[in-house]
Amino acid sequence: MIRYEPDGTGRCWPTRARSHTCGSASAGRATRELGLPVTVRRTGRAARVDDYREVPGAEVRLREGILSSVALPIHVNGRLWGMIAVGSGQASLPPDTEQRMTEFH
Repeated sequence: MIRYEPDGTGRCWPTRARSHTCGSASAGRATRELGLPVTVRRTGRAARVDDYREVPGAEVRLREGILSSVALPIHVNGRLWGMIAVGSGQASLPPDTEQRMTEFH
């Protein structure tokens, strides 16, 4: 989960015990956003990468063991607050992942 900051950084809050869920950032530390966080912030919509091996500059995700990711925006009081993402190290996430995440309460 990433909370967007006004200065263009994002604060990463991992939702599992392994610290690599924040990429190169430490939990709670502001970092410049890359990839899906930038796309979600720019569009306010869900975004996905089916295979990071096909994305230039995505070596960090592959080193973390992430092959595919889906990210959804988090809106609070009508404002884009941040995003939440899931990833898979085995295969591309199913095509309905965005819809299933949207329906999760």
